[in-house]
Amino acid sequence: MIRIVKQLPFIAVLLSVALAFAFRVVPAWDAVFTPHGVSFQEPDAWYHMRTVHNLMAHFPKRSGFDPYSVYPGGAAVVTGPFWDYLLGSVAWVAGAGSPSGDTIDRVGAWLPAILGCLLPVPVFLLSRRLFGSVAGMLSAFWVAIIPGTFLWITHLGMADHHAIETFTSFLSLTLLCTAPEMEGRRKWLFAILAGVALAAYLETRAAGVFVPAIFAVASVFSLALAPLAAAAVATCCLLMLPFGSASPWAEYTRLALIASLALTLPLALLNSLRAKRNWSRRTIYGVAAIVALGAAGCLELAFPSRIQGLARIVRIYLGGSHGSQLARQVVELQPLWKAAPGGLASLINQFGVAWAFAIPGLAILIAGVWRNRRPSVTLFTVWSLTMISGVIWQLRMGAYAGIVVAILAGVFTARLIHAIPESATALRTVTAGAVVLLALFYALPAGFAQTHPEQGPDRDWMASLEWLHRNTPEPMGNPAAWYRLWPRLTPGSEFAWPASAYSVIAQWDRGSWISGVAHRIPAANGELTGAEATSRFLVETDPQRALEAARDMNARYAVIGPGAITGQLPAIVAMAGGKIDRYSRLVFVRLEGGQKAQLRVYFPDFYSSMAARLYLFGGQRFDTAAKGVQVFLPQPEFSDSGSLLGEVDEVRSFPSAADARTWIATHPAIPAYLASSDATVSCIDLPELTWARQAFVSSDERIIGSRQPSVVKVFALRP
Repeated sequence: MIRIVKQLPFIAVLLSVALAFAFRVVPAWDAVFTPHGVSFQEPDAWYHMRTVHNLMAHFPKRSGFDPYSVYPGGAAVVTGPFWDYLLGSVAWVAGAGSPSGDTIDRVGAWLPAILGCLLPVPVFLLSRRLFGSVAGMLSAFWVAIIPGTFLWITHLGMADHHAIETFTSFLSLTLLCTAPEMEGRRKWLFAILAGVALAAYLETRAAGVFVPAIFAVASVFSLALAPLAAAAVATCCLLMLPFGSASPWAEYTRLALIASLALTLPLALLNSLRAKRNWSRRTIYGVAAIVALGAAGCLELAFPSRIQGLARIVRIYLGGSHGSQLARQVVELQPLWKAAPGGLASLINQFGVAWAFAIPGLAILIAGVWRNRRPSVTLFTVWSLTMISGVIWQLRMGAYAGIVVAILAGVFTARLIHAIPESATALRTVTAGAVVLLALFYALPAGFAQTHPEQGPDRDWMASLEWLHRNTPEPMGNPAAWYRLWPRLTPGSEFAWPASAYSVIAQWDRGSWISGVAHRIPAANGELTGAEATSRFLVETDPQRALEAARDMNARYAVIGPGAITGQLPAIVAMAGGKIDRYSRLVFVRLEGGQKAQLRVYFPDFYSSMAARLYLFGGQRFDTAAKGVQVFLPQPEFSDSGSLLGEVDEVRSFPSAADARTWIATHPAIPAYLASSDATVSCIDLPELTWARQAFVSSDERIIGSRQPSVVKVFALRP
C-alpha cells in the first residue's frame, strides 16, 4: 500500500497523459485521416504544411517568399521558423532523410496532439513545486481535459504553430519558476534554459512580446527574480538578435527584449543592494517602482515611434476595435463574452467547469503572494492575471489561459480535499471522485463537439481542389515551381510574375486550400490579403463591375461553396463594406389565428450577387414567370438604417417580378417589398452571365432551399 501511495503521482500523471491523448485523438480521427489523405483542421494548418513541404524539398534551406500565397503580390514567409523546422526535422528523421508527402502530412497531424498530451507533465511539475503534490496531480488532470481554445490548438490535425507556441511559453515559465527554488549554479542553469525556451517561443510567435514583459513586471514585485529573469532574457537575446527576421513583429520583439533587459538589469542590481542594506519591504517596492518608471521613460525617449506603433497594433488586435477588419472577422480575435453561444455557455465551452474552481483558486493564489513572498509564486501570479485578462479581451489567449485555469482549478480542488480530515479517507476519495466526474461531465461533450466535426476540406471541397490541380493550367508554367526554393525579395523589389500567372477566386479562408491542395494561387488568403476584393466580387450585383473586378485580380477561375450564400455570407458582406440587410433578413410572418412564424427572406440583391448567380443558378438565365414571386407587406416600422422592420402582415403572390413591381408602384401608400423565402427561387429575373462557365460540380446534389447544401462548384472565367 505504501509503495502504491509513493507511486501515485507517477500513476496520476500517466493517466492524465493517456486521457489527454484520447481526448485529442479519438474524436478527430475520422475527420483527419480520410480516404483522400490527411485533412488538416484549420486554414493556417494548411499554410504551415505548404511551407513544410517546400522546406523538405530543400531541407534545411527554407524559402523566404511564396508566390503561391496570394496573387498578385505573393507574400514573404514571415512565420517564425521554429515550428516549421521542428515539424520538418521530425519528418526528415521519420522518413530516413527522404520523407514522402504522406509521411510529412502524418507528422504534421500527430505532432500537435503529442505536444498537447505531454503538457500534463510540466503542469504537474510546476504545480507540485508551487502548491504541493496533490495540487500537481489534480492540475495535470484538469489540463488533460479542459476544452476550448487550448484543446483546439493541440488536437489531431492542427498543424498550426499554436501547439508549440503554448508548449514553449509554458516551458519557459516552468523553468524560470524553478530557478529561484534551486541552489548554486543550478538556478542559473534553469534560468538559461528558460531563455532557450523563450527564444524557441519567440521564433515561433514573434508577436508574443508579452512573455518577456511578464518576466520583467514580475521582477518589479519580486526583486529576487530579477537576476534570473535578466539571465533568461539575455540568453534569448544571444540566440535571437544576431539573426534577421522577416516577421513584421521583429522590431517589436527586439523592443520587448531590450525593454525587459532595461528593467531587469537595474532591478538585479537593486536586489544586490537590498541584500546588503536590509531594506524594508516598503522601501524595496518604492525604489523598484522608481526604477521601473525610469526604465520606461528611457525607453520612451529612445524608441518613441516603435512604442507608439506597438500601442497602435495592440489596439487593432484587441477584440471590438472599431477600425480593425481583422478583429471583427477572425473568430479567435473576438472577446470571450462575444464568442458563441455567449454568457455562461461560453465559459463552459472554453474551460468546462474548471473556471468555477479556478476563481477561488485565483483568490487563494493572490492572497498567498504577499504572505509567502516566493519569487516563483509571484511570477506565476503575474502570468495568471495576464493570461486571464487576455482571454477576456481575445479568445485566442485561451491557448495560454486554459493551462492557467487548469492549475488554479487544481489548487482549489486540492484545498477542498485537504480541508477534509486525514482520518476521513473515504470522504476524501469520494470528493476527489465527484470532482473528476463533474469535470468529465462538462468537458467531454464540449470537447467532442469542438474536435469531432470535420473542419478541413470536406469531400466536395476536396474533389473541387483536386479537379483544379489536375485540369487547370500551371500558373507558374511548371508544376515543379510549387517545390522550388524561393528566396526572400530584396526591400523595395517586386516579384516578376510569368505571363502564365493567374489567380483563383474563393473565400479568403479557403486560400490555403487553393495553395496547399490544388497548387494554385488564390486571390485572397487567411491573412485577409485580397479579402476585400474577393468579397466585393462575390456580393457584387452589377455583372459588368464584377467582370472588371475579376480582371483586376487576373482571375481565371472561381471556386464557390455553400458558405458563400449561407453561414459565411454576413462576414463576406461585412468584408466588402456592405450590410447583410440588403441581402437577407429574418422576419416574423403573421399566420392565421394570430400566431407568428419566423422566416428568413432573401432580397433582390441576394439573387443579383455573383455568389448566388453562380452557385445557385450556374450563371444561367432565370425567369420568375416559371414559379412566380412574392411581395411582403410589413408593418410600417423602420430600423436606424431605414430598412423596414416589424411583423409581416401579409404575403401576396404574383405571376412574375414585373407584375409584382407594377403592383408596388401603383400602391405607394402600402409598405411592401419584393423578396423570396426560398434561396433557390429568385424574386427577380436574371440574365445569363456570358463571361462565366460552370466547369466542375463536386456532386449531383440538387440544392433545395430548406436544406444546407454541400456541393462545391468551379467556374471558368473569361475576363
